[in-house]
Amino acid sequence: MSRQAAHRKPSTRIRAIAPIAILAALCALFASIAIWQSAASSNVSDYQPIPSTATIAAAPDDDYSIQLEFLSDIHLSGSDDEYSAHLETALDDIDEQAHDSSVLCIAGDGIDSAKQVQYDQLKSILTHHGYTTPSSNLFVAIGNHECWGGQDETYAALRAAYMQNWGYDNVYHNMKVDDKIDLIALGSDQSPAWWTHASFSSTELAWLERTLAADEQSGLLSIVVCHHPVAGTVNGSEAGQYGSESGIDNSADLLAVLQKHDNVVFVSGHTHLDLTDEGAIFRAADGTGPLYVRDGAVAYLREATGEGGASQGLYMTITSQTITIAARDFTDSVWLWKRVFFR
Repeated sequence: MSRQAAHRKPSTRIRAIAPIAILAALCALFASIAIWQSAASSNVSDYQPIPSTATIAAAPDDDYSIQLEFLSDIHLSGSDDEYSAHLETALDDIDEQAHDSSVLCIAGDGIDSAKQVQYDQLKSILTHHGYTTPSSNLFVAIGNHECWGGQDETYAALRAAYMQNWGYDNVYHNMKVDDKIDLIALGSDQSPAWWTHASFSSTELAWLERTLAADEQSGLLSIVVCHHPVAGTVNGSEAGQYGSESGIDNSADLLAVLQKHDNVVFVSGHTHLDLTDEGAIFRAADGTGPLYVRDGAVAYLREATGEGGASQGLYMTITSQTITIAARDFTDSVWLWKRVFFR
């Protein structure tokens, strides 16, 4: 990296790294780097493989490095089965790969059918790996399976069970990480059209707007963790696809809030799509608004073949200058791709 590039003052807009020379200097431990330039170029050909022996490291000129991991769609049943084994494998991988982990983020559907025994199982496995509740190293968003079959009064009771188990005051909440990042969880705070959907009240959306504005004013990176994707962003969220048809009822209202802010990463789950599929990262063609990122799934991938299929998740490293996102296959213990973005 040139001295000019290395000491560039970060802006509030996340920008893709274009010059290969800069990427090589920043990511010397990786064999190859994929470059994100625009929404139009976000396709599978841009994702380059990473050696399985690689590690995620900060650039030497950065003054801090915060490491996050993202898991979604764990679907624990309350019994020791294939899905609980997948979670153990994923957490073992994180123990091995992320020695300096700051926070483990779960993007919803940690449990399968809203039973207390499933919460107990999930908390027990997490505790075994050092993630307790409440704590500063665990951040859990609600998914639709935490509200299995719920409508109206039943839905309210299921939301309350989520809050009680994880120690939150609401289904939407936030947590600051080292005064550099604001983790923001969104959750369906009103009954959606069907329990597989999500719906955000005007109160929640107003809270989100205030939170994002305050983060922007303070220079914090906002990372929104929401189980459902915003319609029309990452793959699986287009009209007719599962992430849209069983998605956010008032997605346009959420999008209107998000698109006002550039210094935002929006991470979702729900679709169970393979992270090697086209379109796992999206940004508006004009380069404005959040960077939308789709997580994989721990329990199973929707189109995987064979019993159980693959189990995938994301590693993210935040520095003063860059955001590094790496996709991991926990089943085979291999990196799938890595993308680096200038802040």
